[in-house]
Amino acid sequence: MLAKLGLDGHDSGLRIVCTWLRDSGYEVIYLGLYNSVERVVNVAIEEKVDAIGVSFPASEYSYYIKKLMELHKEKRLSDVKLFFGG
Repeated sequence: MLAKLGLDGHDSGLRIVCTWLRDSGYEVIYLGLYNSVERVVNVAIEEKVDAIGVSFPASEYSYYIKKLMELHKEKRLSDVKLFFGG
């Protein structure tokens, strides 16, 4: 699953990654723009994903990484891999 966190509306790079993964045979869920960490984690649980990839504005990386890792641990998603980018 891939998602854009925060209020940054630039998702062309993330959409390219979606295309590459789909072209390589992966099933990709793309949540689009303007997601919260809570929404990303809730959808990941609902959809039983193997990995979560998120992109966010560079200036907000420490907030989003910390919050996502806290929820990841709280929800016991140790089997779900996390990937971060911006």
